[in-house]
Amino acid sequence: MRLERRIKKFGNEMISKYAKNPYPVKETKKKTRIPLWVIITVPSTLLVIFTISAISIHLLSGKSLINTKDSSITMLEKNAINHPSKVFNLDQESLSEQYVDAINNIANDLVSESQGLNKNLVFSPISIADSMFMFYDATTGETQKEIGDAFYINDSSYNHLSETKTLINNISLNLFDNDQNNVLYSNVSHAIFVNDEFETNIKQQYIDLLSNYYYSEAFRCDFNETETIEQMIKEYIGEKTNNHRGLLNTKKPHKHVIRK
Repeated sequence: MRLERRIKKFGNEMISKYAKNPYPVKETKKKTRIPLWVIITVPSTLLVIFTISAISIHLLSGKSLINTKDSSITMLEKNAINHPSKVFNLDQESLSEQYVDAINNIANDLVSESQGLNKNLVFSPISIADSMFMFYDATTGETQKEIGDAFYINDSSYNHLSETKTLINNISLNLFDNDQNNVLYSNVSHAIFVNDEFETNIKQQYIDLLSNYYYSEAFRCDFNETETIEQMIKEYIGEKTNNHRGLLNTKKPHKHVIRK
């Protein structure tokens, strides 16, 4: 029996075990093609770029990564600010041409900037776009305008929030066959890490926006405690990828990012 005939969908899986109310299902239209990954190859070593920074983490998982956790409270759980929820296996919805053009333009700009590096590069235009969209939503005035101009954010042409949410919903799949074997798990995970000193300056409206449109989790931490935040980031990546293929084997990953 062919695999696609055996697959059936199981909905209402939660991105966080604290998840609350899932978001409603909208009517399905047509699928729109958009680049998930861009690969640039030259005769050199392979460099995989995740959009990991002190404010945002984006991971795209394309394989079964279901993990059973123990009952102990992790560092992330202790410092969680919000608990977004996500429904998997929603009907696919169409994306506006303007939004797709924006993501393609971002991808093309990144490819152009990478010319002459003499390295192999793998990056996700969607992850980078989402990261900068989240920055955009946290800013105002001239700063917001400059980010919007650089990353083709134009809400008079398309709504970057609703389009981003639609795209994330389209990607979020958790499929099982008739024997309850997990055959496909596809997800985009976002998180922000907020310095303790500035937590009171983060408006609840912004946290709610991250939860509702990006399904982004938020965590408080002390940026002066380098090893602690490194451990939190490693813990987050491990939770979302089940430490798939040794992504966390480096002793102190992303230290240079945290110190920026």
